[in-house]
Amino acid sequence: MKNKKTYRLLVLMLLVMAFVGGNSCKTAKPTTQVVPQQETISSNLKVTFRKDSYASGITLDGQLRLVKDKAIQVSMRMPIFGTEVAKVVITPAHVLIIDRLHKTFVYEVVSEVQEKLTIDLDYNSLEAEFSQPKDDISFNIHDSEFDVRFLNFEKNKDFTIDDTPPNPEKYTQVALDQLIELIKRSL
Repeated sequence: MKNKKTYRLLVLMLLVMAFVGGNSCKTAKPTTQVVPQQETISSNLKVTFRKDSYASGITLDGQLRLVKDKAIQVSMRMPIFGTEVAKVVITPAHVLIIDRLHKTFVYEVVSEVQEKLTIDLDYNSLEAEFSQPKDDISFNIHDSEFDVRFLNFEKNKDFTIDDTPPNPEKYTQVALDQLIELIKRSL
């Protein structure tokens, strides 16, 4: 089914975004509450990807939320219903990836994610990248081209980022390697 493949490709993109997370080992609190003194950034996203089988491309909606020095969240939603299909939360200490399609999640310490994926970028670099209004950005993953548009870029907006792992009765915690393999098999 075309839409199911679309969402699986998007989950792969979110995983790649999560793997760029930092290398600090600070302890993080389960939920990052925004207080007025904290700098925040919020932006709606339009993510378009093209693969050989989708010549014209498919566009999905998303949202970026950032609380300076605390957490970065990227969530992707179904276009018509607005239901969240995937979410990535990166803090200086850990990475949470929730794949709502497969009812799985990964909750790992940043240093473990970096070691498994051999990525050297830190949380502060990723935060700096998302802290300024952007034009479109493009990148490739597994022969798919992704274009990301940042819309309605706002600073100092009130919101909460929940970096608590989901209920283990409803979601299965898997290792990062397992989630990557699950997504690769789905493509």
